[in-house]
Amino acid sequence: DIAALRKQVEEEFESNAIIQKANLMVAEVLRQKAGEHEDSSCTILDEDEDKISIKQINKLVRVPIRIDGKIRRYKLLETEPFKVIAEKIAQEEKIDVDQVLLSRKDLDIKANDTPQTIEFSVTDILDFFLMKKPSHSDQVEDTSFIMIKIQSDNNNKFSKTFKVDQFKPLEATFSKYADFRHVPLSSITFYIDGEKIDCQNTPEILDLESGDVIDARVVTKSA
Repeated sequence: DIAALRKQVEEEFESNAIIQKANLMVAEVLRQKAGEHEDSSCTILDEDEDKISIKQINKLVRVPIRIDGKIRRYKLLETEPFKVIAEKIAQEEKIDVDQVLLSRKDLDIKANDTPQTIEFSVTDILDFFLMKKPSHSDQVEDTSFIMIKIQSDNNNKFSKTFKVDQFKPLEATFSKYADFRHVPLSSITFYIDGEKIDCQNTPEILDLESGDVIDARVVTKSA
């Protein structure tokens, strides 16, 4: 019957249109809820063999954080990074976001972690720690010192690593190595890439970098 077939087709088209319209409406609600951080779950409709199924999307969670002995609660989507909360705490405490450390028991939470990736539970309580902001002197120290290794005859027994100032002569470091070897400094010659080093030179002059290796050769005088 052509009339009956036409009616069936029209009903199917009408049903599909309703589902599509519902999807658009719920998608808009999802965007609004995520933006406003409403405390609810969002749902979306999907067509599966002429049936409408409901799928939970991006659940909102409450994250309790202990700050100065008091609990503050923050709302976060389960796929949002904890960096969002760190930025809010930084604004509230008037500190840099890099000074915010969130921790769950013995787990330090990274900025890009999410409630989902750390399997956050409703029973969890996070702790806030204020990280020390590096002072100018600390920053200068970090950039002016390097770590170099002094070795002898490729023998680990005679190898030692030193923290050295790039702008000071290497003589003091070489003296420490001589004491380590229990020999006078005058009996040791130091080389970098096969070239002899003047102990009055600085790491900066020699273009040394952290991790560089200096060879030490001990000269024993014959009687």
